[in-house]
Amino acid sequence: MVERLNGFIVEWLNGWMVEWFNGWMVERLNGWMVEWLNGWMVEWLNGLIVDWLNGWMVEWWN
Repeated sequence: MVERLNGFIVEWLNGWMVEWFNGWMVERLNGWMVEWLNGWMVEWLNGLIVDWLNGWMVEWWN
């Protein structure tokens, strides 16, 4: 009886730990990916817009 209970508790804890860790890792990774992509997109778009504006201003002023 005790062995079966121990086995059950160990199984349950292992399952729970794996689930929790996987969920946590996915959240962390998703958050990191989103942050990174957002940062990269913003940098890239800003660079693009600034380049375009500078080019347009130079053309217009000349």
